[in-house]
Amino acid sequence: MTYCIGWKTGSAVFLISDSMVTRANVLNEARSNSSDITTFGEMQGQIDNKLVEERALKLFAFEGAAATFSGDVRLGLAIIDSIESNIRNGAT
Repeated sequence: MTYCIGWKTGSAVFLISDSMVTRANVLNEARSNSSDITTFGEMQGQIDNKLVEERALKLFAFEGAAATFSGDVRLGLAIIDSIESNIRNGAT
Protein backbone atom coordinates (compact mmCIF):
# COMPACT_ATOMS: atom_id res chain seq x y z
CA MET A 1 0.00 0.00 0.00
CA THR A 2 1.27 3.47 -0.85
CA TYR A 3 0.62 6.57 1.19
CA CYS A 4 0.29 9.82 -0.81
CA ILE A 5 -1.26 12.73 1.02
CA GLY A 6 -1.68 16.29 -0.18
CA TRP A 7 -3.38 19.44 1.07
CA LYS A 8 -3.19 23.14 0.49
CA THR A 9 -3.69 26.26 2.53
CA GLY A 10 -4.21 29.80 1.33
CA SER A 11 -0.48 30.21 0.77
CA ALA A 12 1.14 26.76 0.51
CA VAL A 13 0.81 23.20 -0.80
CA PHE A 14 1.95 20.16 1.18
CA LEU A 15 2.66 16.65 -0.14
CA ILE A 16 3.71 13.56 1.79
CA SER A 17 4.54 10.17 0.31
CA ASP A 18 6.06 6.94 1.49
CA SER A 19 8.97 5.23 -0.26
CA MET A 20 7.70 1.63 -0.35
CA VAL A 21 7.94 -0.62 -3.39
CA THR A 22 6.72 -4.17 -3.90
CA ARG A 23 8.31 -6.57 -6.34
CA ALA A 24 6.49 -9.80 -7.14
CA ASN A 25 8.01 -13.26 -7.58
CA VAL A 26 11.15 -12.56 -5.55
CA LEU A 27 12.47 -15.40 -3.42
CA ASN A 28 15.40 -15.32 -1.01
CA GLU A 29 16.87 -12.03 -2.27
CA ALA A 30 19.11 -10.10 0.11
CA ARG A 31 17.79 -6.75 1.30
CA SER A 32 19.88 -3.60 1.40
CA ASN A 33 17.92 -2.19 4.36
CA SER A 34 18.63 -4.03 7.61
CA SER A 35 15.43 -2.88 9.37
CA ASP A 36 12.33 -5.07 9.25
CA ILE A 37 10.06 -2.12 10.13
CA THR A 38 9.33 0.81 7.80
CA THR A 39 9.16 4.45 8.83
CA PHE A 40 5.36 4.01 8.90
CA GLY A 41 5.70 1.05 11.31
CA GLU A 42 4.85 -1.68 8.80
CA MET A 43 6.76 -4.87 8.07
CA GLN A 44 9.16 -4.95 5.16
CA GLY A 45 11.11 -7.79 3.61
CA GLN A 46 9.92 -10.93 1.93
CA ILE A 47 6.19 -11.44 2.37
CA ASP A 48 4.84 -14.51 0.58
CA ASN A 49 6.49 -14.35 -2.89
CA LYS A 50 6.97 -10.56 -2.80
CA LEU A 51 9.74 -8.27 -1.62
CA VAL A 52 8.47 -5.12 0.13
CA GLU A 53 11.08 -2.42 0.81
CA GLU A 54 11.50 1.31 1.37
CA ARG A 55 13.53 2.05 -1.76
CA ALA A 56 11.81 4.60 -4.01
CA LEU A 57 11.47 8.33 -3.97
CA LYS A 58 7.84 9.09 -4.94
CA LEU A 59 7.76 12.81 -4.15
CA PHE A 60 8.98 15.32 -6.73
CA ALA A 61 9.23 19.10 -6.88
CA PHE A 62 10.08 21.05 -10.00
CA GLU A 63 9.54 24.55 -11.35
CA GLY A 64 6.04 25.63 -10.36
CA ALA A 65 4.76 22.16 -9.51
CA ALA A 66 5.06 19.15 -7.25
CA ALA A 67 3.80 15.60 -7.63
CA THR A 68 3.64 12.23 -5.95
CA PHE A 69 2.28 8.91 -7.22
CA SER A 70 1.27 5.37 -6.33
CA GLY A 71 1.30 2.25 -8.43
CA ASP A 72 3.84 1.10 -10.99
CA VAL A 73 7.14 2.89 -10.30
CA ARG A 74 8.34 2.85 -13.92
CA LEU A 75 5.06 4.33 -15.14
CA GLY A 76 4.98 6.88 -12.34
CA LEU A 77 8.53 8.03 -13.08
CA ALA A 78 7.75 8.24 -16.82
CA ILE A 79 4.73 10.45 -16.14
CA ILE A 80 6.70 12.66 -13.74
CA ASP A 81 9.50 13.00 -16.35
CA SER A 82 6.94 13.93 -19.01
CA ILE A 83 5.30 16.58 -16.81
CA GLU A 84 8.67 18.05 -15.82
CA SER A 85 9.86 18.10 -19.45
CA ASN A 86 6.67 19.84 -20.61
CA ILE A 87 6.98 22.48 -17.89
CA ARG A 88 10.64 23.02 -18.75
CA ASN A 89 9.69 23.46 -22.44
CA GLY A 90 7.02 26.05 -21.65
CA ALA A 91 3.84 23.99 -21.88
CA THR A 92 0.92 25.34 -19.91
